[in-house]
Amino acid sequence: MTSIFQKQLIGHGITFSIIVLFAYVTFLFKSQWEVNYDLVGGAALLSYILFNLRVMPTAAVAIIVSILIFKQAGIFNIESVMFISICTIGPAIALYIMSSFKEFNITSIRSISFKQILLLSIVQATFCSIFKLSKSITITGNIERSDIANYFMHIFTVDALGTLVIVYFAIKIIPFFINLKSTQST
Repeated sequence: MTSIFQKQLIGHGITFSIIVLFAYVTFLFKSQWEVNYDLVGGAALLSYILFNLRVMPTAAVAIIVSILIFKQAGIFNIESVMFISICTIGPAIALYIMSSFKEFNITSIRSISFKQILLLSIVQATFCSIFKLSKSITITGNIERSDIANYFMHIFTVDALGTLVIVYFAIKIIPFFINLKSTQST
């Protein structure tokens, strides 16, 4: 196997593991949180930052597996299809928009600042919250007109904080392990 193929295979494996892990964490705390699968969008965004958008199909497969295992729902109903689309496309759109600005340039993990992560989390949460709100209004119909603003703010807050926590801590922890590995090998 070539080195490039091995790196891509490792990236896809880590992406799958990250998304299923955070879907499991969300499943564990679903009784405390009103909005389910808040952390999956943040995990997908982290995977896109680490391994580029080429891991998007793996993110979609990981979300499908998570739905089948943790939510125990079919993947062919419209709610599951919209959820898969929201959690794979929303973070990709946010990353694409933020990378189009000259100020947001990811050359390495160490070059990402807290301000960039905060802006990326807000943009990603905005897209995902709009998609989730439209899903709740059109498909499930469990939102009334008087509750739309409150529901959107709740979804937005949970998505933004979840994404911020996941991405920020991962960005700060990964270089520590890289430094630890390089000091042990010397």
